[in-house]
Amino acid sequence: VGPTTCYAFMQAMGLVNDHLAGCAWWEVCRREP
Repeated sequence: VGPTTCYAFMQAMGLVNDHLAGCAWWEVCRREP
């Protein structure tokens, strides 16, 4: 398992918010538990 796989897993689990700060979804994702 490499770093790309681990990072993709963290994105899928909601541990990483890759939306840009100006994106409409950034705030929504930040508030999600």
